[in-house]
Amino acid sequence: MPRGLDGATPPLRYAWPSARGHRTAIDGETMPDAAHGDASTMEAHHDAVLSFDEGIPGFRESRRFRLTQPHAESAFQVLESLDEDGVALLVTEPWLFFPDYTFDLPEGDREALALERPEDAIVVCAITVDGTARTAWANLRAPFVLNAQSLRGRQVVLDDEQPLRATLPIEW
Repeated sequence: MPRGLDGATPPLRYAWPSARGHRTAIDGETMPDAAHGDASTMEAHHDAVLSFDEGIPGFRESRRFRLTQPHAESAFQVLESLDEDGVALLVTEPWLFFPDYTFDLPEGDREALALERPEDAIVVCAITVDGTARTAWANLRAPFVLNAQSLRGRQVVLDDEQPLRATLPIEW
């Protein structure tokens, strides 16, 4: 990894992945990029197990997850615990709703996940739904970042000004 003049590793900027023309799916297959008009999916291979070595905040005992897509054309996925029954989170790729979303992954998280380039990562954000108010929000401040090759991930709490509850521009 190149270092700056001060000896520090420069931050990696995670942004809309259209520059690479495809998205890497959980099973290593390349998926069409939504920026080119194709459906964007993160279909998990039925055997793919995502490892969160430290668990995730609120569910520290859940360390193994599966990412599933309830419907082929859905923009949402379910991050489901394989360790605790009933633990599942609705997630989405943030760029589907917030194409200008960017963040710098802290060096410690980058090293822990063995990420050298942004395109080596899968990024999803937790979704909160209020069916009564017919509103949904994405947590852009604490995305789930996974190494697309090793399938190791963690929820990263960013120090920047990303919103904890960014309203999704969807109609009910």
